[in-house]
Amino acid sequence: ERALAWAGDEAGDATGYCETRTEISIS
Repeated sequence: ERALAWAGDEAGDATGYCETRTEISIS
C-alpha cells in the first residue's frame, strides 16, 4: 500500500500521492 503512495510521489503527481495516502488512511 505504501509502495503505491511512493510510486505516485516518484511519478511527480502530488495529487495522486495525496489521494493514495488518504485511501491508505481510510483503509
